[in-house]
Amino acid sequence: PSLVPAAQIAALMDGVRAAFELAPGAEVSMEANPQSAEAVKMDAWLDAGVNRLSLGVQSLDDAALRFLERAHDSREARSVMARARSAGFRSLSFDLIFAVPGLATSRWREVLDEALAFSPDHLSAYELTPEDGTRLGVDVEAGRTLLPDEDTRIEQYELADLRLRASGLSRYEVSNWARPGHRCRHNLTYWNGLPYAAAGAGAHAFMHSAAVPGWSRAAPAAAVSLRQWNVSSPAGYIAAARTGGHAVGGSEWLDLATTASDLMMMGLRLEEGCDLGRLDAVFPGLWTTVAEPLRRLVQQG
Repeated sequence: PSLVPAAQIAALMDGVRAAFELAPGAEVSMEANPQSAEAVKMDAWLDAGVNRLSLGVQSLDDAALRFLERAHDSREARSVMARARSAGFRSLSFDLIFAVPGLATSRWREVLDEALAFSPDHLSAYELTPEDGTRLGVDVEAGRTLLPDEDTRIEQYELADLRLRASGLSRYEVSNWARPGHRCRHNLTYWNGLPYAAAGAGAHAFMHSAAVPGWSRAAPAAAVSLRQWNVSSPAGYIAAARTGGHAVGGSEWLDLATTASDLMMMGLRLEEGCDLGRLDAVFPGLWTTVAEPLRRLVQQG
């Protein structure tokens, strides 16, 4: 999003305010890459109402950044981190990646400490994971790239948890740490199974069956929730929205068992786990659906 002209971000926020009643203190979060986060843009984002900035730093080690094929170097990343810290955002988050080939644990500690020196309110630390079909995935499969062994990956993850906790950021999800009051609200929406809308090309939505839009197809008798996604092509999205008022690319009704499985998968990422009482009130019968698998897991320790 940081590549978009600042005037378009302002226009987007005007559209959001026209369509929704924003709660006082609502989190307005934006992701930015270091090479496209100039000071003049940051000022414009703040004027538009953005109050939380997430910087895709990935690393402060130049060799790791080159391996990850990032367009910025560590000097540029540090400059943007300092600029964002002083700009006036209510909340500032950094993304970092560990278990990068060639990144020793001692150097990972230095990267963490350098990032923490900028006093982030939130930090995400993700393990480098090769995906099928990507160049990294192909290189790992062929043996051209060797990932760190499991002991090193665990060591670097545990080191992140130790250093971040010592700096006042507590882990609230598998890969996310935050200071009090700075947990990422939009991610918590997904992890807690709350409904969310889809705006933009390729965007996805999740809705409880009692509150789906009028243009959605009729729900089957056993359906309790709906996944919906928009047309993925920007040009196709714009054309569909102009002619039909929306740009739905497809949707899928989910029964209780599938909904429960998805909610457990997402909710168990959280330190607090799943609020089964709340979920059962929204999706009656969910507790009964998950009781037996949970009992077996408890028996297994």
